[in-house]
Amino acid sequence: MVAEVVNGRYEILGPLGAGRQGRVFRVRDADGGIGVLKALATGATAAEERALLAEFGHLAGVEHRALPRVREVAVAQDGPLDAGTVFFTAELVPGRPLLDAVAATPEAERARLLWSVARDLSDALAALHGAGLLHHDVTPANVLVQGDGAEVRAVLVDLGLASRAAALGAARGTPRYLAPEALAGAAEPRSDLYGLGATLHHAAAGAPRVRGGRARPLVRAILTRPPPPLPGVPAPLAALIARLLAKRAAARLASAVALAAELDAIAAAIAPPVRPRPAPAARSMLAAPSLIGADGVIATLSRVLDDGGAAWLSGPHGARVGDVLAAAVRAAQLAAAAAGRPMPAVRAGRLDAVAAALGLAPGESAAPARWSPPRSATTARR
Repeated sequence: MVAEVVNGRYEILGPLGAGRQGRVFRVRDADGGIGVLKALATGATAAEERALLAEFGHLAGVEHRALPRVREVAVAQDGPLDAGTVFFTAELVPGRPLLDAVAATPEAERARLLWSVARDLSDALAALHGAGLLHHDVTPANVLVQGDGAEVRAVLVDLGLASRAAALGAARGTPRYLAPEALAGAAEPRSDLYGLGATLHHAAAGAPRVRGGRARPLVRAILTRPPPPLPGVPAPLAALIARLLAKRAAARLASAVALAAELDAIAAAIAPPVRPRPAPAARSMLAAPSLIGADGVIATLSRVLDDGGAAWLSGPHGARVGDVLAAAVRAAQLAAAAAGRPMPAVRAGRLDAVAAALGLAPGESAAPARWSPPRSATTARR
C-alpha cells in the first residue's frame, strides 16, 4: 500500500474524525513525530483562504500547557488533499474525554475534577483571548483530561474554528453549547466563557443543558430556558457555572482572567481541597465590546426590526454606529428566534441606496430615539 503524504512531509496514518469544518487525520511527521493534521473544508475563496492562514498563523504563536501546540500552518500542494486546501498540524494530545473522566471519578471527588477543569480551561482561554483569538467551540468533546486526583489536568483541543472576532457573521461551533450572541453570529470572549459553562454543566449534570436535534427548538431552549440546578455541586461552584450561562453576555464574568480569579477565590469550598494556581500568564487582550449608554437606542431599533419595520442609524465619526446596529440586529434576531417567528430581513449599504430599496425617503422619521455616547451623538430613525 502506497503511503499518502501531504506536501512531502506528513504521512497520513488514519482518520480521526470529520465534520462540516473539515477533516482530521493522525499523521507522522518527516522527523518521526506523531501529531494531528486538520484540513479545512474545501470551497473557500482566495480571500477566505488568506484570512484562515492569517488566523492560524496567530494560533501557531500561542503556547500554553492547556492547549495543543500548533506546529505548522500551510496550504496543500500535493498529496491526498485537494490543492489549495488550508491545513494545520498540531501535537497529538493524550488524555480521556471529559465525560469519560467524570464518569470514572468517584462522586465525592467530582467537584475537585470540575474545579480543576474549569481552572485549566480559564488559563487556556486567557491565552487564546490574549492573542486576539476566540475558540468558538468549547464543548465536552473538545476537553481532554490527563492524570488523576490532585494531579489532574485538562487540555482544550480542536482549535480548527479559532479565529478573530467579528461584528457579524455566521454562527460557528456546536449549537447546544453556543451563547445567544454566538447563535446570532457575533461571538466575543464571553461567548467562549458561556461554552465553558455549558460544558461544565453537562459534566456535572450528566446531560446537556438543552437537548434536541432540530435547530429551532434548540435555539428557543437556549434563549428561554434557565439552566437546571446542580445538586451535589458545591454552592459557590454551581453559582459560578450559572453566571457563565447568563443569557446576557454582560452578566457573565468579564474575562477568562477574571474567571480564574473567581475560581481561586472559591478553592477552599471544594472538597477534597484544592490549591489556588498561579494567575494566567496571558492577559485577556481581546476586549468584549462595550457600548455604554446605547441600551435605549439598541432596544428601540430591535423592536422596530422585530415588528417588521424599517430602521436606520446615523451618527458622527467615532459613534460606533456599526456596532450599535449590529447589536440591534442581534437582539431582533434572538427575539424572533425565541418566539419562533421568522428572522427579520436586514439590508446593508449606503443610506440612500438602502432607503430607496425599502421605499423610504432618508428624511422620514417617527418617534426618533437618540443616543449620545461620550463626545458624540447618534440618532435612530424609523
